[in-house]
Amino acid sequence: TTFEYDHSVGASLDYSLDWGSAGWLQTGESIVSSDWAIPASPTGLTLGVSQIVGGVTSAFLSGGTAGYVYKVVNTITTNSNPPRTDSRTIILSCKQR
Repeated sequence: TTFEYDHSVGASLDYSLDWGSAGWLQTGESIVSSDWAIPASPTGLTLGVSQIVGGVTSAFLSGGTAGYVYKVVNTITTNSNPPRTDSRTIILSCKQR
């Protein structure tokens, strides 16, 4: 699943993925780890603080270069036995505003 947003150059914004409301988490299942990855190229986007609150993962992203598109991937692991792992991609189109 992919989500697309416009991101202003110089902005520092939090982006969230709601795994619970999307029906992905099973009853009693929770997220135990959430890793965010920004590809090495193009450069300019910075990953800040990330967190897990219930079934929602979020991360602050800042910077970026106007005209570039960044694919940010969030990979989670759950407490199920065996653990379930999945990823979602956020595509940020960086714009000068």
